[in-house]
Amino acid sequence: MSNLEDAQQKLRLALSRLEQAAEKLVERGSTPDFSQEVSELRKRCELLENRSRTVARRLDDSIDRIKQIIGSK
Repeated sequence: MSNLEDAQQKLRLALSRLEQAAEKLVERGSTPDFSQEVSELRKRCELLENRSRTVARRLDDSIDRIKQIIGSK
């Protein structure tokens, strides 16, 4: 699970760097259209965060079941 969280953090940092680079280009008067790329990265980040929550919930459920099985013996 920590690998997924690490990947999400790296994606957030990359997105932040991309946004900062785009802002610098705009300040210089150069305006390439990064909006689609930023939008796709945001969607990807959201997807990974949702998957992370799903995995965490499933792990919690599995741990609870194992505890119940162990406790019933």
